[in-house]
Amino acid sequence: MTDGGLRVTYNEDWTDRVARTWEICKQRVQRSGVRHIAKVLDREQVDFIDGFDTLLNAYRSGAMQYGAIVAEKQA
Repeated sequence: MTDGGLRVTYNEDWTDRVARTWEICKQRVQRSGVRHIAKVLDREQVDFIDGFDTLLNAYRSGAMQYGAIVAEKQA
């Protein structure tokens, strides 16, 4: 961003909060049995659900982060 002429005014790491959201989603899927319904209806949904562990592992290991960056163009 700075190489592109922007000045970062805010940078916040939301990884922990986002990872917790995926943990909740995984728990809800497990409790509800929705994966079994998804198998009948839509293979793409099953693939999405089955990817929860991959996402969680990426957040936990630091391989993936989630955040917000605000930058402004310098005059």
